[in-house]
Amino acid sequence: MIDYLATFFFTGIGLLISENIIHRFAHNPLSGDLYRWHRVHHIVYPPEKPLSKEYINKTKGNIFVQYYLLGFGYLWFFLPQHLFFFSTFQITFYGYLVNRLHQEIHTLNSPLERFKWFHILRSNHIQHHIEDSKLYSISVPK
Repeated sequence: MIDYLATFFFTGIGLLISENIIHRFAHNPLSGDLYRWHRVHHIVYPPEKPLSKEYINKTKGNIFVQYYLLGFGYLWFFLPQHLFFFSTFQITFYGYLVNRLHQEIHTLNSPLERFKWFHILRSNHIQHHIEDSKLYSISVPK
């Protein structure tokens, strides 16, 4: 049981750090396709219009997923198979939640608007659209 708890904890810490690093990297032109893919999002949601009635997705797929897979694929070599699959489930679930949260952040009249934490995350993310060099994490308040 302790092995699952430790894996859950360290995978969670890794996810929080990775989210920030990958998003930061997506703002660097040297990241190539990741940069071009992410720029579309900042063009669709400029600082003066960061919200829409429905989430606008003009990009194909989610390139962040590729980077998460590359970043966490090494776990196959370090974890027993049962913990690797446990960690992979956690990574997939977290990725889905962050993606969904991000969509809600850009959507007017989101059902999450009743929560104070959501307003903090939305405010942080809108600030990120105003100042590209700040607040890269979607799921962690500043």
